[in-house]
Amino acid sequence: GIPSLGLLIEAKVARSAADFKAIEKQVLEDLVPYLKSPERYREVLVLIYDDSCSVQNHDTTVRALRSVAGITDVVIVCRPSQLPTAGQQDATIPTKNP
Repeated sequence: GIPSLGLLIEAKVARSAADFKAIEKQVLEDLVPYLKSPERYREVLVLIYDDSCSVQNHDTTVRALRSVAGITDVVIVCRPSQLPTAGQQDATIPTKNP
């Protein structure tokens, strides 16, 4: 959070298409305590990193969250389609033999 700006940044990661609905719910639950103290935070920016490349869910999630009072904006950053997911990267890292 940036109290001097009255701004809280809520960051989430979507690892599958199904995560978007869960993220919406989590953000709404998280907002209640933060916005109860308007002298500290007045606005929330939601940042979602989409590791699943589920661009078909972006617009729905952005519209749903932007309609909530207190949420200033929603930014979704999508993993490039040619970049392996975190799980795939872990599988390609060679391990050292003891």
